[in-house]
Amino acid sequence: MRSPPLRRLACCLLLVLAGCGAPVADQPTGTTDEGDATAVAPTTTEPTAVERTTATTTAADGDTGGDELLPVTQSHTFERLEVLLDVDAERPRTRVDDGSVRRNVPEPSPGFARKLGVPNGSWTNEWGVTGIASTGDEVRLGLSDRATAPTVRSVLVHEYAHAVQYQRGWHEAVQRLSLQSPAAAHALSEGGASYVATAYVERYGETASDRQRVCERYESGDAATKLTFAPYCVGARYIAARIDDPATLGTVYENPPNTTEQLRHNYSPTEEPPAALSVTPTGTENWSVVREPGPGGPNRRGELWTYAVLTAHLSDSRADTAATGWGNDTRVTFGSLDGTGDAWVTRWDTERDADEFEQAIADHVSNTTAGNVTEASFRVVRVDSATVVLFVGPEVFVEGASATATDGGGVRIHPPNATADTASTAASS
Repeated sequence: MRSPPLRRLACCLLLVLAGCGAPVADQPTGTTDEGDATAVAPTTTEPTAVERTTATTTAADGDTGGDELLPVTQSHTFERLEVLLDVDAERPRTRVDDGSVRRNVPEPSPGFARKLGVPNGSWTNEWGVTGIASTGDEVRLGLSDRATAPTVRSVLVHEYAHAVQYQRGWHEAVQRLSLQSPAAAHALSEGGASYVATAYVERYGETASDRQRVCERYESGDAATKLTFAPYCVGARYIAARIDDPATLGTVYENPPNTTEQLRHNYSPTEEPPAALSVTPTGTENWSVVREPGPGGPNRRGELWTYAVLTAHLSDSRADTAATGWGNDTRVTFGSLDGTGDAWVTRWDTERDADEFEQAIADHVSNTTAGNVTEASFRVVRVDSATVVLFVGPEVFVEGASATATDGGGVRIHPPNATADTASTAASS
């Protein structure tokens, strides 16, 4: 298999590792959903509203926009976090950007999810705070007039947790995992920060529950919102189920989960490993292979993604049943003058699991087409007892492409008009 371009791989890693409290790709938010109705009121004399007169200032301690721009004391907050995690860390700089938070944040559906009929969503930023920590030495906060001491502190703790991930080397485990499963790596990073922010309020109060708010958004949101908040909610739940003390958080990174299936069902890293899946695409003069399959990496969608996408046009219970039993998946993309076409190859644990997914994805795309949510055409192909392929793209591709079983349980994907004489082969393990 040809290795993925380094530039594309680097982008994937940056997306996973840019520990951000932001559950939208183009906006460092994730900490900007509706305020928690059960948020703990501040118990100190700190102001409950943020008062700012300048957009950016430099504090004496080296912060860009220090305590004078925040309704919380950063040093006190960070010292408590160190005690909570039983670590000795360096408090990162804080940059405060005034007025950088929009109230309503559009939620774009990523490319392949959009092709499968996931409409763009939106959510309301009632907290008025955004945050991002892309390194271990700086966090950035965006504040609006709606920000309060509890919400600012919650976001600050979340971003401080990311800084500790970098400083303790935990992000290295995330980086290694991202090569196999970017979605699981993202959930391990963001879920860890959400877990820490929640443990902080349970220990000290004075803030708002991070896990509760992201899980409320995840559970009640539409498909696009579920895709956004899944790493924060499901990742935090997984970590909370694996450890009893925040001081042992590092053990999760020492032995991380490998798939979002393990995250979703609280399996150990050795339970339910990905099923073997070998996919060989054949390119032709008219249809070249522009995205090759792989054993993991960015081509794998995973169970958590599959469930969220199916909720766009199926009931939550139907989507849950159809996604459960996921074994493995990968995507192949072909390009021509007629556009791009995809083959999403899915492998299931049992024949019954494959039956349930086959019918569910057929109903999903039928509802998608009827609702004019996407311009793509679809065709579902059952390759063998445990393998289902979904062709997506222009009608000429979908109607002409094929999938066949190979010796040893593999799958060969043919674009339109591929023959044994004209096909050039690119193999994948």
